[in-house]
Amino acid sequence: MTSVAAGDNFAIRHGGIVDNAATTEQVSDNRHETEQGRRVRVFAERMFARLAPDLAAERPAAMRLASAAEALEFFSLRADPVKVRAVSASGDPSLVVVETAMPDCPFIVDSVLEYFRDRELTVRMLLHPVLHARRAAGGALATFEQGAATEHAESFLHAELELAGTRETNEVLAADLRRILTEVMEATADFTAMTARGLQICAETAALRELVEVRDFLRWLVQGGFVFLGYRQYRVEPYEGRTALVTASGSSLGIMRAETRSRFAAPTPLDTMDEALRTLLFEGPALIVGKTRAVAEVHRRVLMDDVTIRRTDRHGRPTGFDRFVGLFTSKAYAEEAEHIPVLRAKLRELIDAEALRPGTHDYKALIAAFNGFPK
Repeated sequence: MTSVAAGDNFAIRHGGIVDNAATTEQVSDNRHETEQGRRVRVFAERMFARLAPDLAAERPAAMRLASAAEALEFFSLRADPVKVRAVSASGDPSLVVVETAMPDCPFIVDSVLEYFRDRELTVRMLLHPVLHARRAAGGALATFEQGAATEHAESFLHAELELAGTRETNEVLAADLRRILTEVMEATADFTAMTARGLQICAETAALRELVEVRDFLRWLVQGGFVFLGYRQYRVEPYEGRTALVTASGSSLGIMRAETRSRFAAPTPLDTMDEALRTLLFEGPALIVGKTRAVAEVHRRVLMDDVTIRRTDRHGRPTGFDRFVGLFTSKAYAEEAEHIPVLRAKLRELIDAEALRPGTHDYKALIAAFNGFPK
């Protein structure tokens, strides 16, 4: 899957990204056009700017202009942050047209394509022009592609799926994509806050020598080892004469913003928790890295990675936890284990235990074997 960043302007046909910009013939005589006519013309130029030449030949200018007029009607009013529609194509019941509009940000196209792939849906064409617009208070389009400083980048996505859609299937498509793109927007909007929280934890634990590797690991994540998708803090507090775990109010970021969805939104007494989880959280290492049971719907559709740091008081008693969920990046998988914080400490322990001297055959063999293990 090709990673697509914010601002990318491209078309896809039959699953492949088309880099060549098709020459778009003039779709209207603009000498005496109205403002609405100008908007339709500009929208058509932006929408089909990178259409593959063979597909452009199948869709003459008049057809593209008509499609752009329908798309602009959809784009012209966006009362909510994310707007989605899925409708059967006019005159072709074997196609479903999906369109989305939202503020531009990373991972929009990646996430949508991952969803289509998971549903085993064939994408005949996908267009993703990034447009500049200013909207009135109610979400109506005020200015469009006029180069004004008050205009902001917006993502418009148009996909055509080889699917004989029904009213029910189209509603499911729209609802799923609205949920996914809302998570995309939440994760990217809070990305800076989540990385800042990681560095803040390093500052808060600076006096604890035993957490040196944990701090280095957090910095390594922030420096490109991790796609941060969500964060939440938990506290260990007294509750009705017992000790309980509860979500720290106002701490949640990214896809974990909705604190009411947390299993610890209300105080959960420790003696009611699963014994294995309680042992892992309260008796294991200060840093816990694992997999969630939930599949990421942002960027890559895989089980998310979970990074949890246990906090303790000066007596070593747990006082809370910081939890990040996200995805390790290609950098994380490509980098050799001997250079990754926490893992490199384990390697040093092995070398010391075997009393190996640098440069010897056994020393090099151990490092090679260590780097070959699954991280």
